[in-house]
Amino acid sequence: MTHRGLTLVEVLASTVLLVVIATVCLPTITAAREHLAADPDMVPVDLLGAAADEFMAEPESHGVESLPDLEQVEITPSIGAVVVTRVEGSTDADHVWLRFSAGTTSVFRWVRLPEEEAIEEASP
Repeated sequence: MTHRGLTLVEVLASTVLLVVIATVCLPTITAAREHLAADPDMVPVDLLGAAADEFMAEPESHGVESLPDLEQVEITPSIGAVVVTRVEGSTDADHVWLRFSAGTTSVFRWVRLPEEEAIEEASP
């Protein structure tokens, strides 16, 4: 049995295959790098959503007595400072929206208004 090296055709074929693979992968890698470097203040949505859910479950622990009456408050969960703001909406709605913002990321949660408050806001 003899041991032979690679032929010129085999070397050229493998080089062409490597160039094709690199050409196909390069745009994906470039886009991923740009996305990661685009906004250093961006907080992952799932972490911000978890902080919002935690706040909604126990607003008293953050000094908020009534969620429907909330205008704006800053809380500090494990992800850093989060600003909770009431979003102005339709006056005849039976709920209000709260916006949770951290860095450039926002999530929204809604709170049902008490029955008497919803009726008062709906009447002219």
